[in-house]
Amino acid sequence: MSAHVVLCGANVGARAHRGAPKVMRELASPRPAFASPTASTANALRLLVVASDVSGDLHASDVLTALARLCASHLQVRCVAGPRTVGAADAINGDDTLQHVSTLGLSSIGITHAIPLVSRATRVMRAATDIVETWEPHCVLLIDFPGVNVPLGTSIRRGRSGASPRILYYIPPNEWHVSPARSADVVQSADEVLCVHHREHEHFRSIAQAVDANCDVRFVGHPVAARVAEAASWSQDTACKALRLDSGGVPCTVALLPASRIQETHLVWPAIAKAAHQIFLWHRARRHGFVNDKLKPFGAPPVAKSSGKDVRFLLVVPSGAPPRLEEELRSNAAWFFDAHEAEGRLVVLRGDADEHAHGTVEVAHAAAAASDVALCKTGTVGLELFLLDTPQVSVYALDAFSASLLRLLLHTRNENMDDFLANLPNVIANARVVPELLQEHATPEAIVEEALPFLDGDRRRATDGEDVAKQLRAELASKSAADEVAARIEACFK
Repeated sequence: MSAHVVLCGANVGARAHRGAPKVMRELASPRPAFASPTASTANALRLLVVASDVSGDLHASDVLTALARLCASHLQVRCVAGPRTVGAADAINGDDTLQHVSTLGLSSIGITHAIPLVSRATRVMRAATDIVETWEPHCVLLIDFPGVNVPLGTSIRRGRSGASPRILYYIPPNEWHVSPARSADVVQSADEVLCVHHREHEHFRSIAQAVDANCDVRFVGHPVAARVAEAASWSQDTACKALRLDSGGVPCTVALLPASRIQETHLVWPAIAKAAHQIFLWHRARRHGFVNDKLKPFGAPPVAKSSGKDVRFLLVVPSGAPPRLEEELRSNAAWFFDAHEAEGRLVVLRGDADEHAHGTVEVAHAAAAASDVALCKTGTVGLELFLLDTPQVSVYALDAFSASLLRLLLHTRNENMDDFLANLPNVIANARVVPELLQEHATPEAIVEEALPFLDGDRRRATDGEDVAKQLRAELASKSAADEVAARIEACFK
């Protein structure tokens, strides 16, 4: 992918999620020329959607799908987003004549990995601004992506005239719980902030009141709840059948969901791969009635001899991920693939190759339903596993420089890294309802120690936070987020 903004033709349609969108041309200039509304489109309701990363692209496409049921015949959509959103937009537009700006791969966490993307992000924001100025949308939907969306929304509002678009900010950035001061920028960048959980809603509503922002803050429910609803009712056998996996004789299945960004393949994945291998050794030792010396530091007790097959690993490469993601996963843990893939213990499930395992259930969700425990990165995937009631051990690690800055920020607030919460279920509950290991604590040994209890007993184990978990699941599923956001967009056109 070039550092320039890429204009992507959306004739990929329903196939858009299976790879990078078709490139029409790369911009030699940071200010592309977008056509103004023509006579044939002047009466259409025009919507601009701006989103990035795998989850943002997914949520944007869900909103457009819901919006299509409300007012597709009078709607035109332009996207500064990923391939799924492009496909959903062109399904509404009925053709691929409208140009879109690709944000595929434009996502990072931490200062070090963000710096190389600054130039491209700037070009993307300028391209989005140009669409607003020339195409004159009635509504702009911003989804997460704070590095672009906060300054973009602020710029639009400051230059607002009588015909300026109404700005909706859906899924405000999670960084509010790290740096609450930046929340003021969010509420001042939008006419409406659409929050996905109650704690977030309360926070942004109080900030909007404190800074006297002319911003309506609403709770719309969490989009993940609807996406996992069908898979949540599946048994392990049902999930295995949907994935065409043998469910007989396998002592345990471990889902591996380590990355949706390239940086995570070398900051998060190696520790997860080593932990998975140690789980394999634990099961191999268990089959032979003893515990390998390598497992003693992990506290695995001697167990009676048992028969059966080895543990099975399901490595999920999510749909919409950067094209090089699987290659980087293999490169950063080649030994793991060599040790387990040829033996059949490791199954790689590719979302882009087969987005749905069965019906509307995505491959990643089916893999979670088929597993006894999941080793994953923190973030959206952690919330998906939580709502699927699949036990998880989540980990994350920033690069050293970014981690130092985070520690400094926490220190100024009299907090420390040990109290910091990063996985979404824990952030939303403001408590550790699922295990998470961050930075130097995210070692293979620690991951195994957290995971083994889930593998040595019932698949679903009660936890101290079970009551909190039940309440949280009910809260997040109380509304259909995509439908709620679609209704707010439709209201902008009235």
